[in-house]
Amino acid sequence: MKYEELNKVLYENFGASSKSAYNILQLAVDQDIQSIHKLVDESGHSFRFVREIIYTLDNDITLMNDHLVISKDLKLLLKNRRIGVELESNSTQGFINIVKSIVENFTQDDADLDHISAVPETCYDRATFLMDNFDIEVCNILFVGDHDLSSITLALLAQHYKLNYNIFVVDIDDNVLSYIQEISNEYGLSIVTSHSDFRYSIPKIYHGKMDVVFTDPPYTPEGISVFINRSLQCMKNNSFSTLIISYKAAEMSNMLGVYVQKEIIKRSLYISQIIPNFNRYYAAEALGYRSDLYLCRLTPATFKYLKNPTYPNKIYTHGTNSVESKSKDIELSDLLDSIDKVTNKKLTEDPIYIIESDRGTNYTGNLKINKMPLRRFIDNTIEGKLNVNKDGLIVFDCAGFSRSYQFRPLLLCGFNEYFCVFTKEQAKALAQNKIVDFIRSGYNIEKITNDTEVNIFHFKQKPKITNNNCKLFLLMLLNVRSGLKNSFVKAITTTFDKTKNEARELFDSLPFKNEQKILLFNLPLHSIVRLSKVLKALHI
Repeated sequence: MKYEELNKVLYENFGASSKSAYNILQLAVDQDIQSIHKLVDESGHSFRFVREIIYTLDNDITLMNDHLVISKDLKLLLKNRRIGVELESNSTQGFINIVKSIVENFTQDDADLDHISAVPETCYDRATFLMDNFDIEVCNILFVGDHDLSSITLALLAQHYKLNYNIFVVDIDDNVLSYIQEISNEYGLSIVTSHSDFRYSIPKIYHGKMDVVFTDPPYTPEGISVFINRSLQCMKNNSFSTLIISYKAAEMSNMLGVYVQKEIIKRSLYISQIIPNFNRYYAAEALGYRSDLYLCRLTPATFKYLKNPTYPNKIYTHGTNSVESKSKDIELSDLLDSIDKVTNKKLTEDPIYIIESDRGTNYTGNLKINKMPLRRFIDNTIEGKLNVNKDGLIVFDCAGFSRSYQFRPLLLCGFNEYFCVFTKEQAKALAQNKIVDFIRSGYNIEKITNDTEVNIFHFKQKPKITNNNCKLFLLMLLNVRSGLKNSFVKAITTTFDKTKNEARELFDSLPFKNEQKILLFNLPLHSIVRLSKVLKALHI
């Protein structure tokens, strides 16, 4: 039997616990254990688990009553192939210094998203913990939020040992995702990243695919609830799948800890282990700069809870979307008065579309308007289900969303102009985001109010961009991350009846600088299906 064959058999039968199964076999060989009861005692694993491992490998292990006989081939394999993290002390410090330089170069903390960075030593500890307990060569590992850049540390460690890996990251912050891809390109890593606001969705491509999910969520019951639900959606439905949560309650806040732990228990998750003070942070003095590590395993009842989940909008401890914050309202009449000064549309004649989240800003007034959630507006528009007048006034209220750049999907709809309403904090975040530079390539952007609490921006398409090129540019804008021209070419040739040369010409015809194209045109293979649907809907 080859190592890859053994790995595959153990993974197919024991999922995220395949590494534990491998370690048990290695223990039996190293200590020449010939009794199943002694193997159970020495390994600390249950009799049923150990027996199942033996039954699974019945061609190489014979069990007669209590007596174990392991084949020579399997013994030789287990003696020669060891997997684990055994860096020498000087190598460890050198590795941590690399991680430290990567972490320190990324300084864009967002208090509105409860960003508090873990120290490099914690990123290293997380990576070694994952490698010691899970076979990363076969397990799918997802980070639900990764401002700490733990995914990079794990990938670098796997690269050091020349191991394959399957690492995925989903985050709301495009700055985090872009930086992960930037570092991945620099060090030759392969980390799949996706953008998502967990209060509304998590990409379906991850649903039911993950063996291990790691998350360091907002430390509120609401935040824990949302992040756990989204994590569970992505996990394989078996008893070996593992959810790892970073959390801690202060000594004098025991009830808050109880409320959070209730969110874990009511989903029928089994807390198999709690490692106290595992994580250390640069800030978080209220928690002693530390948090614990919860290891949770799934039960048959876990997924029943996901049939009717709830996703609160305010889940953070700080900022506009904190649990204690209040929504900022704006009168419709004031909004339209500001817009009327800069638009040529006749507000009394042309239709008005107010796009907002379900928990967004409340509008009052007597005018009859069309108001709907963002997702329904976009789906209906690009699929032709909604008769939207292209001459209508499009107003998107971003106040109900956590990030200012949630308006990007509206660019798919092909309107010449639209207006966005931002809170003060969102407007500030938008001004600092590099996405704005790309948007300015296709749109003129003007701030039309100076209100300290509410800001209205006018986006108007530049005439120099051709219709098809503009649509393609806007589509790619939804996938801003580092990548190569070949990704775009492969996506186009796979999806449409076009040759590689035609795809390259299409890429080259776009009126943007090469460095912008490299950032704009990374399309992972899992995006091809969505790309096909959207481009066909746009008749490109």
